[in-house]
Amino acid sequence: AAFLQGYHFASGACQEAATYQLVSLGYALQLHTAAARRGHDGLADLPVLRRAFEFLAATQTPVDGRCGYRMLPTVGHVTVYAWCQTLQALFGWAARATQGTAFSRRMMRAWQRGGGHVISLHDYQQNLVWAPPLLLLDGKLPSLPDDDDLAHSQIFDGLGAVLRAHHDDGSEGYLLAKMGPAQGHFDQDEGSLFWYAWGQPILADFGTQYDPNFHAHPWLHNRVSFDHKADAAPRQGGMLAHQLDQGVDYLCGEVTVSAQFFHGEWPDRDPNYDFRQAGDPWILDTPQRWRRHVIYVHALEAVVLLDEIDGTLPTDWNLQVHAASAAVDGSSVHCAGHFGVDLDVCMLQPGAPAIEVSAFDHLGFDEPRGNKSWWRSARWTAAPGTTMTNMAEQALTLRAHADAGQPYFAALVARRAGVPPTRIEAVGDCGVGDWGVHIVSGVGEATVTTSPPFSKWVVDIDTPAGGKCRLYVG
Repeated sequence: AAFLQGYHFASGACQEAATYQLVSLGYALQLHTAAARRGHDGLADLPVLRRAFEFLAATQTPVDGRCGYRMLPTVGHVTVYAWCQTLQALFGWAARATQGTAFSRRMMRAWQRGGGHVISLHDYQQNLVWAPPLLLLDGKLPSLPDDDDLAHSQIFDGLGAVLRAHHDDGSEGYLLAKMGPAQGHFDQDEGSLFWYAWGQPILADFGTQYDPNFHAHPWLHNRVSFDHKADAAPRQGGMLAHQLDQGVDYLCGEVTVSAQFFHGEWPDRDPNYDFRQAGDPWILDTPQRWRRHVIYVHALEAVVLLDEIDGTLPTDWNLQVHAASAAVDGSSVHCAGHFGVDLDVCMLQPGAPAIEVSAFDHLGFDEPRGNKSWWRSARWTAAPGTTMTNMAEQALTLRAHADAGQPYFAALVARRAGVPPTRIEAVGDCGVGDWGVHIVSGVGEATVTTSPPFSKWVVDIDTPAGGKCRLYVG
C-alpha cells in the first residue's frame, strides 16, 4: 500500500508510463486475490488503486480503426501494438476483485471498450496463458451502460491533460498534452501533444517502447527542441494554467531544459546498441525555458499553439503527422492523412520558417531489434471484433527553425479528406502588439486573439450547428 501511494499522484496518474503502471497494479491485484482467498483484507479497496485504474480508463483513446478498440495512449514507453495494449485485460481483473460495486461496473466498461482482452501478451510470453484469466477475470460481470468518464476534458496532475470533443456524427476528438513531472519510462516528450481528430489518429507519438527507443529524440515528438540536442534528466515540466470550457480548452505548460547530451538523428536499430553508450550530458550555462499555450477548438478540430522561448539556443518546432504526403507552400503545409483525415498547418511566426519535411516509420511487432515474431502465434487471443496486426506506423515530420528566444505561433486544423483546404490568416501583427489567427474551415469559423503577456485569450466561434459565441480564456 505504501508503494502504491508513493508511486502515484493524487489524480491517479503514475510516476511511470501506463505499461509499467499496469504491470505494478497487476501484481497488486494478484496479491489481493491471494490474500482474499485466505480470508485476509486485500488491496482492491485502497483508494489509490482505484484512482489509478480510473485514471487509466479515463485516458483511453477513441476507438482506433487499426485494431478496433480504444487504446492506451502511446505516450512514453507504451506500444501501439498488442504487447502493451493487451494489458487492458487488467481492467477486468479490477472489476472481478471489486464485483458488486459501481467501481467494478466502471472497470468492466473500460475492459470492454479497451478490446475485451482476456489474455495479456505479457502473460502469454511468460507461459501464464490461462491462470490469470481463470483466477482474476470474469467477462460476464455487469458494466456501466455509458462512457461518462470519457465525456469531458480532464486535468491529470502528474501527466497533464486529456482534452475531448464529441461531434454530431458520433466521431470524437482527443488531445493529450504531456505537461507534468512524471518521468519514469517516458520519452523526451515533455510538452508534446498526441491527437485524434474526427475519430482518427493525426499527430503521432510513436508506440515502440524500446524497439526502437525514442529516449533521446525530442525532435521526433510534437514539441520544441533546443539546438537539435537531447534533453538530459531531470526533464522539468509542468502545467501553469488551464481552463476547460464547453467547446474550447486552454492549457499553458512550461518546460525547463538544464542539461543536454548528443544523440544521432534517428533511433538506434542495431540489436547490439545500448542507449547507455550515448555520450555524457553537459550542464547548460543558461537553462532554456519553453512555455507552450494550447487552444483546442472542439467544433473545428483546430489547435492553436503559441510557444514562448526564453533561452540562448536555436530551436526546432516539430510535428509528427500520420500522413502519406505533405505539400509545403511558404509558411503553410497541407498533409494528406493515412486514415481519411487531412491536416492543414500554418506557421504565423516566425515569418519565414523554412519548413522541412522528413519521414520515420517502424514495423511494430516486426522490428528486428527486440524481435517479437512470436506474436503471430498469439493472434487467436484477439477478442471478437478486434484485430491483431504488427501495427507498423509511418509519419511525416514537419520541422520549422527559429533563432534563440524567437517564439512560434501556429494553427493546426484537421479536416476530413475531400473537404477543401482550410483558410488560415493572421490577425494583428503577431509580433509586438496583438497576436491572432482567423480560421475558416468546412465546418465553421474561429478567431483566436491574445496579446502579451498572453494570460488572456478571446475565442470567437461561428458554426452552422452552434451559431456564434465568444469565450474568454485565461
